[in-house]
Amino acid sequence: MHKCEGVCIFIQDNIHYTNINMDRYSIEKDIEICAVKLHILSCTIVIITVYRSPFGNIAYFLNNLETALNQTYSNTVGIILCGDFNINYLSDNQNKQALNSLLTSYSLYSVIDFPTRIHNNSHTMIDNIFINKLKNENYSVYSLINGLSDHDAQVLSLSDIIVPDDRNELYSYKEISTHSLNEFQTSLSYEAWENVFSDNDTNTTFNNFLNTFVRTFNASFPKKRTKLRQNSKAWLINGIKTSCNSKRKLYLLYRESNDPNLKIYNKNYCKILSKVIILAKKMYYNNKLANSTNKPKTTWSIIKTITSNKKNPNDILMM
Repeated sequence: MHKCEGVCIFIQDNIHYTNINMDRYSIEKDIEICAVKLHILSCTIVIITVYRSPFGNIAYFLNNLETALNQTYSNTVGIILCGDFNINYLSDNQNKQALNSLLTSYSLYSVIDFPTRIHNNSHTMIDNIFINKLKNENYSVYSLINGLSDHDAQVLSLSDIIVPDDRNELYSYKEISTHSLNEFQTSLSYEAWENVFSDNDTNTTFNNFLNTFVRTFNASFPKKRTKLRQNSKAWLINGIKTSCNSKRKLYLLYRESNDPNLKIYNKNYCKILSKVIILAKKMYYNNKLANSTNKPKTTWSIIKTITSNKKNPNDILMM
């Protein structure tokens, strides 16, 4: 009903997870909440993300947050609570004390100690991350400046948790062929669809239809994995990475300063960096062409890499 704000969680597709339904605790402005349980080898972690409007009911927020924590809390499960609480932790206030009292009973403590929202001359810490410091002693946090919002991102790194990462070796895809498409249509025709028409509520009807459709789709077109052929950003050398990091630091200085010369310098730096990146790409691909024994094939390979186009079947599939 209200524009802006809200919560969501994005997960790498190589991590096994379970969605935790938090819909019954959510009400717009007062508390918006979602959660997932990550199954990482012998370690299980629950990620809870919340948003509370500065005009929301703080009592309702605390009560529902406590109920949600009761649902997920366990001695064998680690909890990471994060989000935009709209409670300024840079100053002492009643809302801060109330939230700390609640979270301390679950052994959750704030790990952010720097401003997370900078707007003009205002510095506040209304975004936060809470973890169990006793179970996660080796952790680090830092601010991530993206230049797109007055809210900075917070990054939490847990050194004791190792997640296998095969993203650089594999990518996922669904293979759609004439046979699998016919199988999909046949499976849909066998569905009775009673649960879709058994309810008069439009939202429930649509959700029931979508669940059946997606389940059949995933069964007919299973996800497959294959190795990546090459690194599409081989031109990204250490010098360019260093310059990109310097650009972030320069943006931070420019954002907190009213110096017009710094603004001009930041703008020129970005232009020069863009030109350097374009030149690095040209030099890399030109060198690849020069050393190629089959230039037409290499040319098409470069085009597909840049445009991220995959090989398509010759026949046109229609449903």
